[in-house]
Amino acid sequence: MLANRLPGLLPGLDQCTALEATRIHSVAGLPLPPGGLIEEPPFRAPTTARRRWR
Repeated sequence: MLANRLPGLLPGLDQCTALEATRIHSVAGLPLPPGGLIEEPPFRAPTTARRRWR
């Protein structure tokens, strides 16, 4: 549950980092926001599957 709250706690991206994130999203073919610039840090929720390491 804490991981789901994390995006709201992270600060916005500065201009240089926002351009870098936008470039990566564009090359990956991911949809861009209406303004065209990604201003919030990208976040993917961690998996909840458990794995046994041997």
